[in-house]
Amino acid sequence: MSDEKKWVGFDCVHYYSLGDRFFGRAAELAELDGWLKGDGAAISVRCLCALGGGGKSALAWTWLQRSLPSLRDAGYRGAFWCSFYEKDFDFSDLLRRALVFAGNTLTVVAKQLLIPARACRH
Repeated sequence: MSDEKKWVGFDCVHYYSLGDRFFGRAAELAELDGWLKGDGAAISVRCLCALGGGGKSALAWTWLQRSLPSLRDAGYRGAFWCSFYEKDFDFSDLLRRALVFAGNTLTVVAKQLLIPARACRH
């Protein structure tokens, strides 16, 4: 198997702690299942949008947990999960972790991507 299609696994930066309280949303779960079973050419990234507290994280976490075995079969190389609810985790942290996970950047290089705030001011 080429490295291009090799399964890299599931990188869970922060576990979602409220998954045990998820219920309902069968239509939304079915829509996500349909996306996974599609040919993949039309939509490669799926965004869940709603007001805060609308259950986006619970829906995504529940679907991902039950779909992980199918991701590999569908040709995906892995899955990446993180949460901005965690203390001291921001968008630059997400980018560094995602780049390393995607195999585009070595961990040591990703750590160097942090630019001090003072260097960005004009």
